[in-house]
Amino acid sequence: MRFALLATITATSACLLIGCGNAGKAAPTTDELTYRIVYDGPTRPPDLDGKSALFMRAGEKNVTVGIGAELLREMFPKPEKATEIRQLPPGFTEDYLSRGWETEDESVGWVSYSGQAVLVMQTLRRLEDGDLQRDYVQQYTRLFSGIEPTVIQGATASFWFWQNGPHRFMICGTKSRKGGIDITLALGDVSIMDALRMMPSKAEFDKGRADTAWAEDAAKAAKNKQASK
Repeated sequence: MRFALLATITATSACLLIGCGNAGKAAPTTDELTYRIVYDGPTRPPDLDGKSALFMRAGEKNVTVGIGAELLREMFPKPEKATEIRQLPPGFTEDYLSRGWETEDESVGWVSYSGQAVLVMQTLRRLEDGDLQRDYVQQYTRLFSGIEPTVIQGATASFWFWQNGPHRFMICGTKSRKGGIDITLALGDVSIMDALRMMPSKAEFDKGRADTAWAEDAAKAAKNKQASK
């Protein structure tokens, strides 16, 4: 999914942008398009001097807000057959740059401002629910010990948010139409995260719409199956 392709509710707000899983998939249906959301962009420049205890793991290294964007190319090397991501999210001015890559199984992308990363996202596709809890939720709960997360759980999408100083970290697990769980990690300046709906209040709304969309799809599938008999 490219920045220009706004998320459908079936992807939820955690997978709105930066290559979150549209590679090789069909275009959104008419029903999915009714759930599209408009983005206005950041309301203020990011705080490049702000510090926090939050980070994202990249192998044995820590990615932090404000890290040099070029270092991210080394931390997340582009696979040989990956598709490059360069398009900015809607509402972002030319003061920002976006870079990243996407494969069938993984997407990595970042937004930078004055050469410094202000948002980093990674999506891993079709994992197991146990992977989400064990390898991500439990790991970051331990790493961010002392910072209480905000947890929002639904039938098809669940979110965990940690906020410290001017930064926010999010984990989102969404039910995949191809089976398993898609897991998205996002770290960014609060103003950037807010602009992309990566915030508890929006996640609560999107979780409900995602659950509704899945229920509607299941009902349609059952109806079609009955009609075909």
